[in-house]
Amino acid sequence: MVDTRPHSRTVTTGAARAPARAMLRAVGFQDEDFDKPQIGIAAAGNDLTPCNVTLNDLAANVAGGVRSAGAMPMPPNSSSKCNTSGDRSFRA
Repeated sequence: MVDTRPHSRTVTTGAARAPARAMLRAVGFQDEDFDKPQIGIAAAGNDLTPCNVTLNDLAANVAGGVRSAGAMPMPPNSSSKCNTSGDRSFRA
């Protein structure tokens, strides 16, 4: 049998991981969620640049697909670089 949670298990299984489970419960995990694989979804969406403004919506759709597949989406916070910050054409 294939272990579908080889990495998630290290965070959610055992007495030593009780603090991690408490944190996950605080963000909405239910008892049954601890038996599901956790899938990280990285997206650098923000309202700063037009090219990044839709990325959070895309990540939300991916998270919905992950949930539909029986796993738990884990979207970490991330930052993005605005490549226009030093461009003279964007100055007043």
